[in-house]
Amino acid sequence: MREALWAYSEANLQEIKQSLEERGVELDAVTVSVPFVPGERWWPPDPILQQRPLRDALQIMARYYRVLPLLPKPLTPIQHAEVLREAEAAFEKAREMLARTQLGDPESLDVGLTHKLAEVRRLIDKLTAKGSRSAENAHTLHNDCWREFARLWRAITPSVGKFRRKHLRSFLVACTKPLFPDMTAQEFDKKLDSFLSNFFKSR
Repeated sequence: MREALWAYSEANLQEIKQSLEERGVELDAVTVSVPFVPGERWWPPDPILQQRPLRDALQIMARYYRVLPLLPKPLTPIQHAEVLREAEAAFEKAREMLARTQLGDPESLDVGLTHKLAEVRRLIDKLTAKGSRSAENAHTLHNDCWREFARLWRAITPSVGKFRRKHLRSFLVACTKPLFPDMTAQEFDKKLDSFLSNFFKSR
């Protein structure tokens, strides 16, 4: 993979390496399966899939979460409903214009427009009932990112030992702080601590 695609500098990787060594894991001695798919396990390595060193796999994950915010965001149900209301207004205007003209077959055209209007209004009502947020956007990007890195960390580190939360926090800071440059240090720490509390509570 070309250097240009990497999200971490060598200094970042040294911090990650140190955080893993706290748990007895050597960054360059572990391999995982790729490609990275959020929600899928990378460990143990799947012999059918391509294997990459953990160092490279972390770069792939980091690159994913660096690029994701640049992609167009899907509309929420409310935003989608607003777009449909514009279509509804256009259909209404077309019906009014049709009523004032004698072009074509006004009756059949009016039936078609009425049907379309009813269809659009049903969809608007359905979307409005869902509220301003969809299930897909209920989770924030940084929480989704931390969850994936934490799942990988749990899989590659020993399941027993002291200070697991402290060591996981060190790993997440090293891996994800470079990915959210617009977040202040105070904001990052506060949100990460909240995530960790929920993460360990759910285990």
